[in-house]
Amino acid sequence: MLRRTFAEKMNNAKVKAGAMRRRQAELANRGVDIAYLDDYDNLIATSEARNNEQEALKAALKAKTKEVDTALKAMEQKGSESDTVIKMNIPREEWVEFGITAKR
Repeated sequence: MLRRTFAEKMNNAKVKAGAMRRRQAELANRGVDIAYLDDYDNLIATSEARNNEQEALKAALKAKTKEVDTALKAMEQKGSESDTVIKMNIPREEWVEFGITAKR
């Protein structure tokens, strides 16, 4: 069984809601009244709104991840430069104090 996408689910729900509104009189004896249809329409609208919020959060997360990656890369570069300066100016036996475990 194939999993339906959000867009497919929303399209199916809208088609169903529209058809149910058009044929509400035939469905009324099964409890499909205007309040039922209004509630269904509200659920559709809420689902769309929440999905839009989620997509905005995904975009923000992607941007923030890129910022973190950029900062991390700059930090690693600065750390590498620092290692070079330390190794050139501090005796090897004292490198451990700087967190450098390399032997060279």
